[in-house]
Amino acid sequence: MPSVRRLLLCAETALASIPSRASRMNGSKQAMNESTGPVVVKYLNEPTMIYNGACYCGIIQYELDLASPEEARTSLCHCKNCKKFFGSAYGLTTKLPRAAFRYTTSSALPTVHEADNGAGVLLHREFCGVCGSGLLEYGAHAGDSIFVVYGTMEEAAREALPPKGEFFCKYRETWLGEVQGLFQKQEIKE
Repeated sequence: MPSVRRLLLCAETALASIPSRASRMNGSKQAMNESTGPVVVKYLNEPTMIYNGACYCGIIQYELDLASPEEARTSLCHCKNCKKFFGSAYGLTTKLPRAAFRYTTSSALPTVHEADNGAGVLLHREFCGVCGSGLLEYGAHAGDSIFVVYGTMEEAAREALPPKGEFFCKYRETWLGEVQGLFQKQEIKE
């Protein structure tokens, strides 16, 4: 049985493929919807992979619903903000579509911290108010994507979604070498 997310994506795709009123009046056929960009067809019977995760104390749990591992990208980030948030030499997150993530517990909601990311963009970070585990982050810079804290994912997800790259390598700690086999970017827009 397809997930609710897949049904919604199929409906969104159908709506997105309808040309806007202005383009119909001009007689042009667009491969893109003006508000959502390229139209991607998702089929109702498309299999999905469900991965789970939770904060350290387990009071907040979540689910990732991905069509394939290619829908996600795990990366190490050496920026100063990630170092502070993770309390480590780097941050490790998995970028995925916002629609692929959902909280599965209703007894506790995450606490949200909002602050400038140092480049004038408001960044939202969600964490457990009980144990303090970071869960995810998002902001205008990410569009319709979120960044899930890698260490909160269960082992099956971590195995399926290994790191693919490193960002802000110019801020990498001098004692920490690059991870072999991953792409390296000194800046985010390199």
